[in-house]
Amino acid sequence: LTHIGHSSFSSVTGSPDFKHLTQLTHIGDTVFCNVTGTPDFRNLTKLTYIGNSAFRNVTGTPNFTNLTSLTHIGDFAFLNVSGTPDFTHLTLLTFIKKYAFYNVSGTPNFSGLTNLTHIGDFAFYNTSGTPNFSGLTNLTHIGDFAFYNTSGTAEFTHNTLLTYIGNY
Repeated sequence: LTHIGHSSFSSVTGSPDFKHLTQLTHIGDTVFCNVTGTPDFRNLTKLTYIGNSAFRNVTGTPNFTNLTSLTHIGDFAFLNVSGTPDFTHLTLLTFIKKYAFYNVSGTPNFSGLTNLTHIGDFAFYNTSGTPNFSGLTNLTHIGDFAFYNTSGTAEFTHNTLLTYIGNY
């Protein structure tokens, strides 16, 4: 299995376990929208794409450790997730799109994202906690309202490439 299509598991009750789908490369739009449970996606080393609203309104903390090929997190991907997503070791992630972690109840961990270049508009708006972004040496763009109404202070130390910080 390499691709999970649009709305495939939307509104499922339970904890989907996909950690053994070693060939999975693409999670489409709204695939796990409104799932009640904790999806497990550990060690999917070929996953490159998480689509728009893919995990919107999930009640639980999706596990995404060691997604070493992930390059793209879509719009609204984790909107209203109740939990703290862990995205450590995502060394190829370059782009976090708009509203990706809007209203997440928790503090997403993004340490070690050395290739991240773009944080979209409203990306972490109203997140209860300050995302950990240690080691962001290639960040060039922080969009409008990207960290508006988050509790705490985001730190971007050792980043000499940052050329754009949006409003608010």
